[in-house]
Amino acid sequence: IEVRFDTTGDANEFGQRIGLRQGVQTSTYSLESKIPAPVVITTAATGKIERSGLIEGNFTKNQSVFNTAPRAIVPSPVAQTEAVSITGADANDEYSVVINGRTFKSSAAATTSEDKRNDLITQINDADDLGVHAVAGRSIGEMHLVADTAGTPFTLSVSGNADNAGSINTETLAKNQISQSKPLNLNDLTINGIKIRATTNLDDQTTASPAASSDQSASALAIAAAINSNSAETGVRAQANPVVIKGSPATTSLPAIDTTDNQDFYDLYVNGTKVSVQFVQNEDPRTRADKVVKALNQVSHLTGVAATNNGGGVSLESDGRNVSLWFDSSRPDVSAASFGLDQGGATAQVSKIKLSGTSATTTEEYGIRINGTYVHATVAATAAETADALAAAIQSAIDDGTLTNIAVSTNNGEIEISSTVPGSPFTLDGATVRDATGAGTFPDDYDVAEGEIAMDLSTVAEKSNGSNVVTAIFNASETSTSARTAYGTVRLISDPALLPKLPSPIGAPPSDQLDELKATGRPFTIQVGDNGFVDAGNFSELGFQEGTFGGRSSEDMDPPRVGRLAFQVGSSANQYITIDLADFGKAGSITGELTGDIDKNVEDRNTRINTREGASSVLRILDDAMDKVNATRATMGAVMNRLEHVITNLSNVSTNLSASRSQIEDADYAQASTELAKTQIMQQAATAVLAQANTSQQTVLKLLGG
Repeated sequence: IEVRFDTTGDANEFGQRIGLRQGVQTSTYSLESKIPAPVVITTAATGKIERSGLIEGNFTKNQSVFNTAPRAIVPSPVAQTEAVSITGADANDEYSVVINGRTFKSSAAATTSEDKRNDLITQINDADDLGVHAVAGRSIGEMHLVADTAGTPFTLSVSGNADNAGSINTETLAKNQISQSKPLNLNDLTINGIKIRATTNLDDQTTASPAASSDQSASALAIAAAINSNSAETGVRAQANPVVIKGSPATTSLPAIDTTDNQDFYDLYVNGTKVSVQFVQNEDPRTRADKVVKALNQVSHLTGVAATNNGGGVSLESDGRNVSLWFDSSRPDVSAASFGLDQGGATAQVSKIKLSGTSATTTEEYGIRINGTYVHATVAATAAETADALAAAIQSAIDDGTLTNIAVSTNNGEIEISSTVPGSPFTLDGATVRDATGAGTFPDDYDVAEGEIAMDLSTVAEKSNGSNVVTAIFNASETSTSARTAYGTVRLISDPALLPKLPSPIGAPPSDQLDELKATGRPFTIQVGDNGFVDAGNFSELGFQEGTFGGRSSEDMDPPRVGRLAFQVGSSANQYITIDLADFGKAGSITGELTGDIDKNVEDRNTRINTREGASSVLRILDDAMDKVNATRATMGAVMNRLEHVITNLSNVSTNLSASRSQIEDADYAQASTELAKTQIMQQAATAVLAQANTSQQTVLKLLGG
């Protein structure tokens, strides 16, 4: 069991309070049970277990186990964004912008800074194969150059030939950043001295998401597959832990549904699959959560994500795949909380528009773009009055539904725009001034004017997703790529060999996977590879920690407490009689339906006899349980009969073997004594006859010799 503390944490005090003692690890504290009992960690009714660094689960199994630390949510890649600002220009000035080696020059017909900016924007956007697009920026005369593909950089240089005080400058607004997903690289990890290979996309062929932050080769499934490819050498197998998301109870007062029946459908996207949920105004949060759960589980075969109702909120658990979630933030008042998936900490974006300087002609119109929509107003006598007029135009767009999820206010020439839904961002750019004497729509068909009021756009507070995995995306669809992604962790296991290998079914093909995944139960060692701590290494980012892990708990089996007994009943290796023990625990297959809710509060239990229907249901459950008990007894009785038959047969064999051995090895003493006496008499008689014959031969020889 592993727990991480901040600099103010006290491991010993914490361990004493929960009955655990401190072990020795680097940067963390390994906790071992001080009493001969299982260690089970669960989440309390209030609070967040992840703040302590603990992981929910039952840690009583006789295994050597290591869980990688939780991984950070991966944001989407960042598109390189450069600001090019032209100031004080006139007709005699010429400016050049070089992007990826291609040069764009401002036209001599463009007489103002804004004119020259707009001329360059048009030229750049006409180059479809450039990989960069241009938009009007934060001030009149500024344009923003944005990479078409996040994570793909571009080069930029500018130059100008100014006859007066005109100038052209650049500023990097956002550096190019590729996806921060972290795959397992070669030389990142070694287990028991064995180098683990790098992961590839082929290691995870189930994760499918358009999100640019979701990388198949960095998923928990891919990392587990790479580790398991070396299990034969390491004696350690790996399994992907699910991504777990626990949302708080749903907010049903928002969105304010503008329909006669106070209900409408809203979309949630899971790994690129759209899930539509019907919201009803002010419905019970548990009802809303049930709807979301049902909708998500109908497509779980596509997404790999299963949902449950956690009491008004929604909990998600993947099968090891990455999880990317998003919704359409263009719809009014919709948030992660609307789906019961809010995890807290989201903050709102706040931006400002500052107008300053002398008044201009009343035919000029000042405009900005919010979420791609232009809003403009005619200039007033002062900068403050012009700000009020522009703010009124923004408010009008909010009132008629053109702009959603933002609020606007003014203060002496400054306009403040803020998100009304924390975590939902908006874009603010396109600072433009036009002469309103011409016909047409703003800004394209208006003549360019030299604005005398300066306008600057800025963001004073970036939005934050907080702890939420769910991403708010403006005008989202199934193919949106800018969602964040949550990655699962990996569990490394070395199991003890509790039973001999049982025979495979007759006719079953041989399998080499069993040998490859055979684990030892001994402690195993995790070490960083040669490149694990270099800039390109991902050892720590993937949640691994150096050390030796393993041990034996007081319990050999993890609930449900069931197992297989194997009896050797013959002389050959495959002569077994086995029996699988049934689970009579609270959540077991025999009595679980009756006792599964024993730990819940009385009012939350499903099995109760406080009503007539409940009593009838309990009787039915009891009948089913008794039938299962009888079936289990019958199975055990049949196995016992087989064992008794084997015992009887083996006893007869043993008796016959003993009789045979007795006949072979035991002697009849009387018969043997008689045979011995007989043999001795015959031997003595033969000796006497031979002696007599020898005497006769000597007499004859004497007679012949005379």
